[in-house]
Amino acid sequence: MIEYNNKQLREELLPLYDRMLQIFTEQYWLAEPATRAHYDELVRFVELWHRHFEKSLPTPVLVQLKHSEGALAPLYENLTTTLDSLTARLRGP
Repeated sequence: MIEYNNKQLREELLPLYDRMLQIFTEQYWLAEPATRAHYDELVRFVELWHRHFEKSLPTPVLVQLKHSEGALAPLYENLTTTLDSLTARLRGP
């Protein structure tokens, strides 16, 4: 199961995180200031996975760093709140 999960992360999910980071980077100037505050955490999250899969960051170190997607929860919450707010403004009163 661990092997399957690692393969899925490496081949499917990490490319999606890479794309998310690419879009954030390219469109950074359009992001709300509150959203920009989460940029560094996304960069860190993606970079740590890349280092881990390239064998330059051992698993025990990754565990010690408490690396998990939970670190991105504030970003996801911010994106949801911002999208809801923008959608409401577009719909009007």
